[in-house]
Amino acid sequence: AIEFVLGTDPSGPNSSSLANLPTITVDATHLNFVFRRTDESMTMSAALQPYVQYGSDLDGWTTAVNGQPVATPVQIIEENNGFGAGIDRVTVKIPRAVVTPGVKLFARLRADIP
Repeated sequence: AIEFVLGTDPSGPNSSSLANLPTITVDATHLNFVFRRTDESMTMSAALQPYVQYGSDLDGWTTAVNGQPVATPVQIIEENNGFGAGIDRVTVKIPRAVVTPGVKLFARLRADIP
């Protein structure tokens, strides 16, 4: 499912997809999660579209929603064709304030395909 979202081919002749994996950077106020999203993955039903989740441990995840939570809102920035034709650049800016200072903040890309 993730290969479909990222627009990579795991069985292609030059199938090293490491350069296409999501990236995470951290600045003073945000964890910045950037990923590739193919147009095809967005034409599927809303239940199957990719999304980012975050949390302070690996058991409890919160889905990143633009503008939520109100006190420390997540920002989702979509750049159409940001990685080339048919592949958008999506940046999810998660405020570090969503967790207690000193607590780790994790993020993941999720795609649910039944």
